[in-house]
Amino acid sequence: MDWFWIKEYLARERAAELKKWEKMKGSPIASLVAEGHVVPGSVSGNTFFAKDCNASIRFRDDDRPQLIPPCEAGTLGEALLAFKERRELVEIIASAEDNVFKLSRRGHCVNDGDALLCPGKPLEEEYDALEYVLDQCIDGALPEWTQLLAGSEERDIPVDSDSLFEKLKIMRDDDSLLELIQGPPGTGKTHLIGKFVNEWSYQGKSVLLTAFTNRAVDVMLRKAVEVATEKPAPLFRAGRDKICEELSSVRKSKEVIPYPSGVLGTTLFKCATAAVKNPADRFDVAVIDEASQVKIPSLFAVAMLAKRVVVVGDHKQLPPVIVQDEARRKEIDEYRCSAFEYLEKRRAHFMLRETFRLNRHVCEYISNRYYDGKLQSRPEKAEIAWPVGNYPEMLKPMPGICHIVVSGDRPDNSVSSTEAETVAKLISDLECTHGAWFKGYDGLDPDVMPEENKPYDTRYMISCLFRKQASLVRQAIRQLRIPHHLWHVDTVERNQGQTASVAILCVGAKSAETAGRNPSWVLDPRRWNVALSRGKYKAYIVSSANFAA
Repeated sequence: MDWFWIKEYLARERAAELKKWEKMKGSPIASLVAEGHVVPGSVSGNTFFAKDCNASIRFRDDDRPQLIPPCEAGTLGEALLAFKERRELVEIIASAEDNVFKLSRRGHCVNDGDALLCPGKPLEEEYDALEYVLDQCIDGALPEWTQLLAGSEERDIPVDSDSLFEKLKIMRDDDSLLELIQGPPGTGKTHLIGKFVNEWSYQGKSVLLTAFTNRAVDVMLRKAVEVATEKPAPLFRAGRDKICEELSSVRKSKEVIPYPSGVLGTTLFKCATAAVKNPADRFDVAVIDEASQVKIPSLFAVAMLAKRVVVVGDHKQLPPVIVQDEARRKEIDEYRCSAFEYLEKRRAHFMLRETFRLNRHVCEYISNRYYDGKLQSRPEKAEIAWPVGNYPEMLKPMPGICHIVVSGDRPDNSVSSTEAETVAKLISDLECTHGAWFKGYDGLDPDVMPEENKPYDTRYMISCLFRKQASLVRQAIRQLRIPHHLWHVDTVERNQGQTASVAILCVGAKSAETAGRNPSWVLDPRRWNVALSRGKYKAYIVSSANFAA
């Protein structure tokens, strides 16, 4: 176990984060500055307070802004209010708890009109805590993990969720201290976590639920309440109170401590700082969700807090964001850059083999291309597809993945207005031919807005490699007056975890070599997998001929 390399990796990442912050600090985009919409201010809790009180913003649970009236002309609040009904135009990038806010008036300007508000330093406390954890590991704090990760058993064990639940639901003293579960798209990993949580708590075990984002932690807690067959276990939340206001069964916790027969949810940041306190009591079991986006050092902070760790993720989907320079990334790739990948190289893991999301036509492509043919569509989902009919080839339900090649000049090699217009026309055609069929399955009425604050899966999920291209796509769709609650456009990274009836990947770039990014980033199969596997019934790739489907 190379603890020293991991500590060096952490130090490099910390330095790179700080360098990035220094570069971003105090550099808003000129367009918003000129219009007077960017104003200085401070952050308290989840509210941004500008010096002009009319520009204050409160952040909702999903990081989107909720305006605090009144909003006078010329203020940031007024600018947001003008676009409030068009949800894609105004968005906060980053978490309120990070004290870093990037305001985006998406689609309004060619450059997306981004501005950094209230930049804060990287979380120094978290890095200090993780360095402490690794020092403890070097001194022998986790000898069983050193032995556990000395092997090289890279093997997956395909299994359905019901069988895996039966296998792992009973915790015994001689069980392995680590279980690794791979959850491909739509395989119900969060539902499975909810079932585990309830079963273990009924057995009198203390459970820690953690993930990189607050949103993922809250999703696990909601699922634990939703799937409970008996009285829900005592649930606690440390670090954020919103879920406690939403669900009466979730109580606040000031500390990350095990409650007897209870379940506590918190972020990996809180786990790192809790590990520094070196508590005498440890959780019986900890669950790390979205582990393919978790950096390696965070894994061992959780290991210090729990007797047993269940790691859930999918190394075939997006990895964590690594800030270090490109030369160092080659070395990181050799060690695997996420906690899940790091473990997957050393331990056999269970792979959930049945998807509850994808029909047979989409699943076959995703399975063969990214999962060695091991992923299957559930029988009740496999044959759901719109009628074949006498339609043009691209509007037929088969094949599950359709590649639309777009030609034409591209003044900017990373974006294409022709591709954006092609996407808009495709959505319009799909609505004309299959809109009624979609309505029967997703319940969305083009003429009726969904209830506010009620979650729903959109009909068309458009993923772009570049934000500039996403901006062009939004503009093209709006020009055709397609109701905005039927579609959602964003980058692949921000669309991960969401679901739609139809997925569309709009590449934008002329070629991987001219995209302005490393070609391996553009062609990364994990990125394409995420984009295409959002769609339940069909997926499209819209690109130049340089990108083979």
